[in-house]
Amino acid sequence: MKNLFFRVWVAFAACMLAVSVVGCEEENETDEGKASVKSKNLVTGYVFPESMSLKSEYDSSCVLLYVYTDGLVVSRRLRSSLEFRDLEEEELSRRARLFDSMSVVYKDTAYNGYVPIGNFGYCALAYPIDTISIVCDVNYDEDHPAGTDLSDVVYVTNYSFGNNVLSGYEIKLVGVGVGYKKKVSELTPSELTLFGANYFGINSAGRFTIPQTFNPQDCQLTVTYLFSNGLKLSASTQVKL
Repeated sequence: MKNLFFRVWVAFAACMLAVSVVGCEEENETDEGKASVKSKNLVTGYVFPESMSLKSEYDSSCVLLYVYTDGLVVSRRLRSSLEFRDLEEEELSRRARLFDSMSVVYKDTAYNGYVPIGNFGYCALAYPIDTISIVCDVNYDEDHPAGTDLSDVVYVTNYSFGNNVLSGYEIKLVGVGVGYKKKVSELTPSELTLFGANYFGINSAGRFTIPQTFNPQDCQLTVTYLFSNGLKLSASTQVKL
């Protein structure tokens, strides 16, 4: 089923590319020492998510939950990455073409601004997210019995390019670098589009902050991303909440 989702998106992107020419500006990978480079694309890498994993840690009276998505990475910067140095030239070219197609799909072809050089610059999930849910298998509090979505008490720290790109760059880019922090239930559709995919490291797509209860207990937390194309990714981890 995941492969079907991917093929549909690739087919759509290819059709868009066929009727439009992308003015992608090649990244200047020889400018070592520079923090940024000018680009016609704000988003310089896409992750087609196929699986999800979680990593947890504790900070004061909160549980920090990091979400990692694995999948196909497309960008025009793969040649300079050690992670992809073994890819054949044909595969590198295919991923560059798919990147161009996605830029057309999102109409991200006329940014003409500066983007970071490292970590593929600004990387985003290829599919818009419909909903994010965080569920605990024990009673969290009186208002959140076991199995209840905790989105109204959990904060997410990440960034998104949706507001900027979907507005035709009229809305200024906010949050990149330091990111934004807001309740999951308050995320808007545009903030769930082009959701940042490398804020805390390559392929990382968000950090959730969950306040611990007065008497923390062992429990299982499950995070689920439901994407607009029907793809559903979930992962669980044991924490003391």
